[in-house]
Amino acid sequence: MGATRFYGWGLVILLLTACSEGAGERERLLRQQLESDRLAHLTVDAGLLSSGVADSLLVVDAGRVDVQDRESVEGHFTEYFQGASYQAWDDVIPPRIRISSGGDLAVVHRVVQVQRTEPVLGLPSRSLSFQSAWTATYEWTTAGWRMGSVASTFLPPPDRARTVLDGARRAVGLAALPQDSVFLAEARVTGPTGPYQVTIHSAPGGEARLAFAGGPTFTVHMGGGQVDA
Repeated sequence: MGATRFYGWGLVILLLTACSEGAGERERLLRQQLESDRLAHLTVDAGLLSSGVADSLLVVDAGRVDVQDRESVEGHFTEYFQGASYQAWDDVIPPRIRISSGGDLAVVHRVVQVQRTEPVLGLPSRSLSFQSAWTATYEWTTAGWRMGSVASTFLPPPDRARTVLDGARRAVGLAALPQDSVFLAEARVTGPTGPYQVTIHSAPGGEARLAFAGGPTFTVHMGGGQVDA
């Protein structure tokens, strides 16, 4: 009786140890995949990046939900990487990883700081610096971990409205006017997803009204960076 009970407990311990080792190995492989994603950006390798994606990827971005196959993902990044180079693509904080008890599903929260140089049609190359964060789900397959969905966002640069307005004031010779004067400025701005047209209308009290072509309008309180729809 005692020997049987001892054998039973020994078997349980062995199974728990095996499960723990298996979970640790899958986390190691997932971190390896995350490092591969980083390397793909630094080497502008769209094929390497798309190889870590599932057959279909659910993308949540810019108020939309889209489904893209692996070939579409590779095509997108081939175009995005064209003529570009990366000076940095680094984690701001270590990626936060949660793996299901079954070991076949994982959630990753990641924040990266990017320094990128990219071509501009008819102009010299420009350097961009931005911070991006996203949550992604990964599925365990016979080929290893594959990204199944991703929802991403970008950290807006603080005081960008003030910078644009101050530049517009200098450009049209309004530097000597009171700061509560009102004027209109238009700019073509390039964000993380591409260029867009924006109209900026200043207002007394340190506010600016931003109107995006074909999109929403915002009021920016330039002292504290607060944005109201």
